[in-house]
Amino acid sequence: MESFVVKASETTGPKGCVLECMMYTDCNAVNFNTTRSYCELLDVARSDDETINNSNEVYFTNISDWTKDEDACWPNTCPPKTRCIVGYGNLQICIPFETPCDNNQCIKGAVCINSVKDYSCRCQTGYQGKYCQLSPCHVGPCQNDGTCSVSGSTYSCACTLGYYGTDCEFSPCHVGPCENDGTCSVSGSTYSCACTLGYYGTDCEFSPCHVGPCQNDGTCSVSGSTYSCACTLGYYGTDCELKACKQNTCQNGGTCTPTGGPNYECACSLGWYRSTCNSE
Repeated sequence: MESFVVKASETTGPKGCVLECMMYTDCNAVNFNTTRSYCELLDVARSDDETINNSNEVYFTNISDWTKDEDACWPNTCPPKTRCIVGYGNLQICIPFETPCDNNQCIKGAVCINSVKDYSCRCQTGYQGKYCQLSPCHVGPCQNDGTCSVSGSTYSCACTLGYYGTDCEFSPCHVGPCENDGTCSVSGSTYSCACTLGYYGTDCEFSPCHVGPCQNDGTCSVSGSTYSCACTLGYYGTDCELKACKQNTCQNGGTCTPTGGPNYECACSLGWYRSTCNSE
């Protein structure tokens, strides 16, 4: 169980600390620092794990186990937030008291911790600042105009359209959608690609060879911002659209054989000669 400081004060020793605890109805244990003669009145005794490495501190676990002096208010019948003193005829007098925490400014569920003249705020997880006024969203973790919302002890980001990630750190260009060395730019909630010369398409996915410009089984290759065609034997031209052996190239029954590019040879019928077999 967490221990709460009812009141803190400077006193002469452990005995004085105990006697003072007996005067407060809310006090059930004390913490006395022998080095500073500093007394904390606690509502519950602290657990063993809280006493580790605190050799200067004395913990009294249960008020009912202490030795009571004759002048002590015991049993204390005063209501909470009052201090008991013994009056004439051992009559208990209950005097209201204030602590620094009475007018504290701790917010966001913080616990106020009393000290002698001031108080401190023990913040809920995720909050910070003197009064725990700073939320997990204080540092502005959400990027790219994302909206930060506190979620328990942490935060969540509502990203603007197109952005994503825990902190909205990733843009539509993050995955590199533009192919073939295209340049990606964020455009509103989406992206656009500036394609290198010769490429086109939403993602620059189409090359100059995409439409299949090479005819007659020619092979298309991208060459810079354009293309070139490697033509099959017998065809030539930019797109392999021209045939070396056209109709009637070799006359008088001659047989045309392509030799590369626009070049050809004619095998003439008997009695005919010249390049196109047009002479007897």
